[in-house]
Amino acid sequence: MASARPQPTLELRKIVDAPQERVFRAWTDLDQIRKWWGPGGFTLPEAQQDLREGGAYRFGMRAPDGKMHWLKGQYREIRPPGRLVFTWNWDEDGAIPETVVTVQLIPIGKQTQVVVTHGPFPTEQDRNNHNMGWTSMLERLGGAT
Repeated sequence: MASARPQPTLELRKIVDAPQERVFRAWTDLDQIRKWWGPGGFTLPEAQQDLREGGAYRFGMRAPDGKMHWLKGQYREIRPPGRLVFTWNWDEDGAIPETVVTVQLIPIGKQTQVVVTHGPFPTEQDRNNHNMGWTSMLERLGGAT
């Protein structure tokens, strides 16, 4: 019996020059999220959330070319100030199946290490595309906290 091929998962780490509580707010407060969510050049003109376990979110990101990209999901775990888990669903035709994002915030003195795990992805290319997006987003997060 052949074993199933493991699906690719992404893990990124970023040290942010802000305390854990402030970084957690950046992930959970819509006014803060709007400052950094999306890859470079993107804005977040549409954002709704029900910040509770089982609650939903829906974000509309505007690309530099003006096209809107919609993302929605559900919060699975909210553990202030160190952990957030939510589903990730692109609300677009031909989108990849649902994935899960886990955010861990680890205090390091007055700084915070942000660890984002996202997946599993159907293909390496899907993981690589999200790696580019998350890398840019985490850079923006560092500048927004």
